[in-house]
Amino acid sequence: MDTDPKPKITEFGEQLIAANDGQETGEVTLEGVTYPYRVCDPAKMKNAPKLFVGFGTHTGRKELFISSEVDPRFRTYVFLHEVNCLPHVGEPHHCSNAEKHVLDHVPHPDKLDYIDLRKQMFENLIVYLSGQKTPPEAFLRETRETLEFLKTQ
Repeated sequence: MDTDPKPKITEFGEQLIAANDGQETGEVTLEGVTYPYRVCDPAKMKNAPKLFVGFGTHTGRKELFISSEVDPRFRTYVFLHEVNCLPHVGEPHHCSNAEKHVLDHVPHPDKLDYIDLRKQMFENLIVYLSGQKTPPEAFLRETRETLEFLKTQ
């Protein structure tokens, strides 16, 4: 007899699953922990910011997701940011500290391209968040701080 409750899939999770149709799925090991991930087609998402990334249980299990627009060379580093940022939400500078940690891992020849990508990602996220009915001010503040940090690199 199966006693486990059926995992809850949110509306956003349903979009992620549909947007992953025919796209890559897999696992990535970051700092000794293995996480499932899915690459999603943003054209199949409602109101997703360009170059989006996330980490959550939207699909009924904890997993990473990322837009197919993100250069595959940098997906692992973007995922590394997510898993280092989210456990510290609410702490000052959690987002910029996570990005500083990631930059220590990006190979020098790719660092400038990675930084350019991340600046685009954070700029898009700011536009997306600012357009919400009730913008999450603390999240916006952290996102802006991280963008400013990246501009100095």
